[in-house]
Amino acid sequence: MGAILTKIIRMMSKLNNIKKHLEYARENRKEIYLYYGNFQDYDHYHNSSVIDSIEIDEHSIKVPIFDSYDNVLFEKNYPLSHSNLFVSARTKATLVKNEQRQWLAQLMHDTLIECEIPLNGLRVNGVMNALCFTIPSMNCMYTFDNDCNVKFKPSNKPLLFHENDDLFTGNFQESKIGKALRYIFIECLGIALNDKAIEIMTNKIKARYAPIEILTSKSLGEVYNMRIADSSQSGTLTESCMRGKGYLYEWIEQSGNTEIAYAVNCDGELIARALIHTNINGDKFMDRIYGSDASVQKFKEYALANNMYHRKRQSYTDSRKFIAPNGNECDAVFNVAITEIDEDCSPYMDTLKYVYYCDSHQCWMMTNNDEAPSISWCLNETEGNAVEW
Repeated sequence: MGAILTKIIRMMSKLNNIKKHLEYARENRKEIYLYYGNFQDYDHYHNSSVIDSIEIDEHSIKVPIFDSYDNVLFEKNYPLSHSNLFVSARTKATLVKNEQRQWLAQLMHDTLIECEIPLNGLRVNGVMNALCFTIPSMNCMYTFDNDCNVKFKPSNKPLLFHENDDLFTGNFQESKIGKALRYIFIECLGIALNDKAIEIMTNKIKARYAPIEILTSKSLGEVYNMRIADSSQSGTLTESCMRGKGYLYEWIEQSGNTEIAYAVNCDGELIARALIHTNINGDKFMDRIYGSDASVQKFKEYALANNMYHRKRQSYTDSRKFIAPNGNECDAVFNVAITEIDEDCSPYMDTLKYVYYCDSHQCWMMTNNDEAPSISWCLNETEGNAVEW
């Protein structure tokens, strides 16, 4: 009975805390972040209509999603037991830093096991689907510059922010990665590292944080057939069902309205890619991005900097949800002209899944609109065949 009562009290306290955050956001017109189970899983809301219309009860947080005419398209439900609501850019910075700390802790732990280094009595627990060292005094946060030098906050220094909510790094210490790792392990954890462990961690940290140069090409097939780097560098790219199937893109390539953005590592291995399409009205948009979290962010920044739309979510769903070049979320329909379709040699498409003949332009079109007139084919098969609609 005591445990149940304690759980109820905690839930009531959490409910009150979330309501206070929401009231503050409404009164001060602040953006909010709804975080639901994993530091990488959070939705960002800055539209006043959305924030004003959020409802909270003892079970869930209900968020209405509006179209451009303020009509409710659908409602998202976040279970209260697995959700938190945060306000302002300061919170986002904290979320990112916590996710970064968890990633680094996972890397540290895996390397210790791989190199058979004793953990010196250290306990490792699962935290938010990642592993994090359970050291109360280890409160280090990290930033990396373009040369992969590291700044880290020693555990005895406070976490501070500027008035604009940017993280204050004036009390951080600068160091090379190897030196910083030795400090963290020896000073904070009491574990002596060997050179092999330092080299493994340094290379993986550089792979995650090194500058990414984004290239573009009209030769789609060549990029799809490139050798892919390991998953620590290429992320979701290793799971792509179209890797090595460049021949399926020949007729899209020949149409001339699609190119590909990509990035490689120092060994010339592919670490990220995304198709770039030109809409019938001249607008450009970046298709689903395959790569690590760091690469995905860089590609999004590249898209906006080059006046392109980009997918809001990097998945096979929500194919009409985009971020416009001005940074606003929007529902968008795109139609990309093609000269022909080879239904027996066609790729799987994450966004432009539907093919129809457009009478007004006298050509075939690929579109993300499943209500387009006279759809003939659907590009949702991974074996190279278009599906008759």
